Amino acid sequence: MELFSDISAFVNRFSYFGILLSLLLGGIGFPFPEDAILICSGFFIAQKTLNPLPTLIIVFAGVILSDIIIFSLGRHYGRRIVTHPWFGSIISEKRLMVIEQRFNIYGPWVILIGRQLFGIRGQILLMAGIMRMPLLSYLLSDILAALITMGIMITVGYTGGKAIADFAGIKDVMSVALIAIIAMVFILFLLMRLKKKFYPEAKLIEGPDNG
Repeated sequence: MELFSDISAFVNRFSYFGILLSLLLGGIGFPFPEDAILICSGFFIAQKTLNPLPTLIIVFAGVILSDIIIFSLGRHYGRRIVTHPWFGSIISEKRLMVIEQRFNIYGPWVILIGRQLFGIRGQILLMAGIMRMPLLSYLLSDILAALITMGIMITVGYTGGKAIADFAGIKDVMSVALIAIIAMVFILFLLMRLKKKFYPEAKLIEGPDNG
């Protein structure tokens, strides 16, 4: 919650540049979660702090540029990225093997699905670069996946911001906040279930027949 507040204050202070910078820094390992930035963007659109069109353009550009940076790092370092002092903390040899198996089974669908799952998003994009996935295929898959991510997270932020703007009473605000928390917990539960089904690490490590 404190992290969300910090990101919200940063975006509010630096406006569109803050959104772009946060997304780019988050892409290379700084503590700026993409989902939190997108939710803040939707919130500020609802609060009329930011204009919708330039915000959506900046968010889309930041997300795609960040993903291209991660992909390029994977292509540049290859499998030795696990030994890098900074980026090695993002992906381990064990997870590298797991995600590679997923790519061998599902191909570009790994990006479409995995990009929605926080915690392994960056690892999947790194793996796409490590496996030298064709740039055009990567961009097409990533753009579609990013649009889905943006649609979900910005809508969540916008809905929350709009509800707070529409309800002035403290009781109404508390009710809306409670509903928003329940909704977020439900979304989190669904994503965790999807992550467990899509990314059963222990089984995949044992061998391809167990996936």
